Amino acid sequence: MNTQIYAGKNLGKVRCLRGVKQDVIAHQLNIPQTVYSRIERGLITMNKEQLKILGQILEVPSDFLLRDDDMVILKPDDFIISGELLGEFKDNYEGRISELKGQVGYLQSVIDRLIGGRNKRQG
Repeated sequence: MNTQIYAGKNLGKVRCLRGVKQDVIAHQLNIPQTVYSRIERGLITMNKEQLKILGQILEVPSDFLLRDDDMVILKPDDFIISGELLGEFKDNYEGRISELKGQVGYLQSVIDRLIGGRNKRQG
């Protein structure tokens, strides 16, 4: 049975972010670039073998290319984060930023006291 699969929005996003041209992928799939373009836009289907090859070329799990969710690729490691996890990362980083701002404020007050004490001794 030859299952036909529609690509998700992530296929084009990942390809662009990886800097791979459509004609390069089309060549590796043994199809014309125009056909690959239609696959990427979800106008026509691909088979499981083509999906597997796409995952290998783009260095992502094949099922990721079928998804339509938001994702982010962080340079330089090209770490892929789904939209679901992005909110969790944001909350964690905002909490850490708040902690660091408190530490900076404390250190600034220590510096101000030290400089203030030194200015009093000099004056």
